[in-house]
Amino acid sequence: MDPSLKIFWRKCSDFVCSRQFLFVLIGIGLLLRLKYYSENLSLWLDEAALVLEILRRSFSEIFLVTNYNRYSPTAPVGFLLLEKSVIACLGSSEWALRLVPLACSVSSVFLFLPLAKKYVRVKAVPVALALFAFAGPLIYYSAQVKPYSCDVLVAIFVFLGAAHIRDAQLGPGHTIVVGVIAAVALWFSYSALFVVGGTLVVLLAFALVEKRREKSILLFWVACLAGASFLTMYFNEFAQISDNSGLYQMWQKAFMPWPIGSWASLVWLQEAFLNMFRETLGLSWAPLAAGLFILGAVVVFRKDRETAILLLSPLAIALAAAMAHKYPFSGRLVLFLVPSLALLMAEGIVYVIDKFLKRPTGVLLLSAAVFFYPVQNAADVLSRTHVFEEAKPVMRYLKGHYQERDAIFLNNSAQYAYGYYRGYYRFNVQTPFAGVIVEPPGPLVEFDPTIHVVYVNYVRDQWGHLVGWHIGQSANAFSKEEWGKIRYNKRTWLVFSHASAGYRKTVLDYFGREGKKLEEFHASGASIYLFDMGKS
Repeated sequence: MDPSLKIFWRKCSDFVCSRQFLFVLIGIGLLLRLKYYSENLSLWLDEAALVLEILRRSFSEIFLVTNYNRYSPTAPVGFLLLEKSVIACLGSSEWALRLVPLACSVSSVFLFLPLAKKYVRVKAVPVALALFAFAGPLIYYSAQVKPYSCDVLVAIFVFLGAAHIRDAQLGPGHTIVVGVIAAVALWFSYSALFVVGGTLVVLLAFALVEKRREKSILLFWVACLAGASFLTMYFNEFAQISDNSGLYQMWQKAFMPWPIGSWASLVWLQEAFLNMFRETLGLSWAPLAAGLFILGAVVVFRKDRETAILLLSPLAIALAAAMAHKYPFSGRLVLFLVPSLALLMAEGIVYVIDKFLKRPTGVLLLSAAVFFYPVQNAADVLSRTHVFEEAKPVMRYLKGHYQERDAIFLNNSAQYAYGYYRGYYRFNVQTPFAGVIVEPPGPLVEFDPTIHVVYVNYVRDQWGHLVGWHIGQSANAFSKEEWGKIRYNKRTWLVFSHASAGYRKTVLDYFGREGKKLEEFHASGASIYLFDMGKS
């Protein structure tokens, strides 16, 4: 290598390991998250459904897990209470609702640096931080009213606590503090069970093997506090969530097929493992990422078994839970594994560079293979606004054009955003029964309002949010006179959100044949139409 090039390369290597570069990575991670938050997108289906559930329930109902609607999405009690507190202080705008996940995500970026310094060697710290800062799913969920950013923050806190327990002398005071933190963590993150449980088991096992009697006793009491917290949460919350058959059906593919050991289960295990790098860490070349992760785990295990097993324990327990059909192993639900994945994968990358890539070309090629897609995604985040289901302008249009006694039909998935934005725009008027157009499991080949429509009388709060409903039967339950008034209304609105193009076309074809289209308005992922269904 040319001497001048060698000097330049050494300077680059020194800069990558410098404090300045670490701060640059933290700054980029914060910028990406703040940019996504600043877009202030409409609440989409899952967000709106969860927000309506938070608005509907009081602080005491959330804390005591009462008045729970098993048909709605849920989140840990601690997360719900934080969101409820923000609503009480700042209102229920999208800005306010997304403050909690943003704060969790921003805090995670800051705390990941000390975590990396405790768990991996110096050369691997900037690599791990880059993987974490640029991870697309972490950026995306930093501005979603969902608990996944909180899951990641709790995992980092627990790993930092585990490092402190491992390296420090535990006294009774430490035991109480650590035990309370472990117990409280379970109320802010469902996945904390895997992280807290895994780290406590590993720490206790190594303390017993090393015959550190006093530490073993103190860790046992920490485990007792965490166990008591889990049992309380289980009987208060998990027992109700387990009755939610809809959630189980939705995540059925995220459970390992039975019998375990069958060909189907092995195929599932391979796909779940690779998807962990695609969908959870946000990398494009999953086999390469998986290989680097495994290599990193081996390297750390040879150097420090306790550290390696600590980082791998949540993954092992989460996979075991998926095998037992107790926890879905997929995408955002395993976002709490990102800290472990980034740390161990960084060790693998550094090992390959040190042992096999002596020339800058090889280092650059490996870096490009790993970081090209995350950097490309980051550039995309900074360069444009990302719209998905923009129900907000659609509801603004409806409020501006709605007239008394207009009829409204919604596709089933649209009713949550419709319910939230009615309150957002203080659209607190009494409308007739809303017709909810059911969405069959397969394609809607032909629309029949007597079969595919259920009439709902919504319950409103003081601002107009739809926080409950009285569900009627299908149109066949109405008298001919009642059905005629609804069916042949001269001003009938159709509101679509989170609906497939084929489904929307089938419904619109029916209304186009039976009536006359007067107006339409489109936004990304949502649309609204006004029909005259009156008999000519």
